Amino acid sequence: MKVKLRKVGNSYTVTVPKEIVDEMGLEEGGEFDIIAKEDTVVLQPAGSRLSRAMERMREKARERGVTEADVEQAIQEIRGRR
Repeated sequence: MKVKLRKVGNSYTVTVPKEIVDEMGLEEGGEFDIIAKEDTVVLQPAGSRLSRAMERMREKARERGVTEADVEQAIQEIRGRR
């Protein structure tokens, strides 16, 4: 898949295709590490995939008014059923 390098102010940008964004579970505003290796540029989401998924779940919970204490209580209830 080919993309173009574009100048924006004093920096450059590359557009990430929607298919890749969806496949990797990326979101606007997400942070990345960029690494240059020989003739290759590696763009890697900061943090693990799990940590990004957990942050999305926390955000959804906040939107619904669910607190971390609510989640902890539910976990304890589930553990008590075993």
